[in-house]
Amino acid sequence: MVGGHGERAREDPERSAAIRRSLRWLWFSYIPVLAGIGWLVFAVRQWAGQRGVLLGISGVMLGVVASAAIFYPFLRVAASGRRIAGMSVGTYTLVAAVLGVAIAVVLAVLAFALAQT
Repeated sequence: MVGGHGERAREDPERSAAIRRSLRWLWFSYIPVLAGIGWLVFAVRQWAGQRGVLLGISGVMLGVVASAAIFYPFLRVAASGRRIAGMSVGTYTLVAAVLGVAIAVVLAVLAFALAQT
């Protein structure tokens, strides 16, 4: 099969080595997600009602954004040349991170702006 994924990996040992080196970022990327989930549990217990839920979800969003930023070195090597929604992987990651932070900020502001229920 000409042009298959397996053949490309055999032809490019530098790319395979770069993927192996960047795999460590895969494991580190779970830390912010776990911290975000921990924050969600803390926030729901600390603040009653919508405030705790909104602050908790805001923390999870920030954890996901941080995870994506940490995971990016692996994604850049493994998916080089690929496009998502018409954007490069780097551009897509940046856009998703900016949107994630914006959503987290809006949720945190809403948590304190809404009446406590």
